Amino acid sequence: MNNIPTNFPLFGQTITVQFFDDLVNKKNALGLCHYMANEIHLQSPNEEFCVEQIEQTFWHEYSHMIFWKAGFQKLADKEKLIDVFGSLLHQSIMAIHDNLNERNGTGEREDEDYYEELEDDEEDASEITDDELMKLAS
Repeated sequence: MNNIPTNFPLFGQTITVQFFDDLVNKKNALGLCHYMANEIHLQSPNEEFCVEQIEQTFWHEYSHMIFWKAGFQKLADKEKLIDVFGSLLHQSIMAIHDNLNERNGTGEREDEDYYEELEDDEEDASEITDDELMKLAS
């Protein structure tokens, strides 16, 4: 569950995320948001519910918590809004995460074509004479 934190700050408070093997059986839900306790409860992934479903559920519950803590309690209970907002958050965060994983930790892409293009540019640049460089600079 690398993509789901065990806790996170929100509006100066720490929200705790807990996993339960039987949440779906006991509460008929993949996730629950407990506003006053600052907790999000999630079903643990299993044969029936994959990691991606639980990640999506986390972002859904996270959205409930954002709206509630921001003072929009009535909107926090609008399931359609929360589901769309949570899905957009999930998609955006995962796209950023995937983009960062394409880099090697130094801010550089690991894409071979990218490096080949850089090498080609460097070779082109090395062919410029000093006189041409001075003309470009002036």
